[in-house]
Amino acid sequence: MRRLTHLLFRVRAESLNKESPFSENYFLKKHIIFYFLKKKLYYLLQRI
Repeated sequence: MRRLTHLLFRVRAESLNKESPFSENYFLKKHIIFYFLKKKLYYLLQRI
């Protein structure tokens, strides 16, 4: 799971370098990353 989030952050960093913040692809990637982070946070809260 940790490796997955690391990969997602790397993808995010690469997309920030290559694309303008106003491109659709940027917003799509951002949305996907936030979705995964929320899912991970929810999973961690459930384990407590």
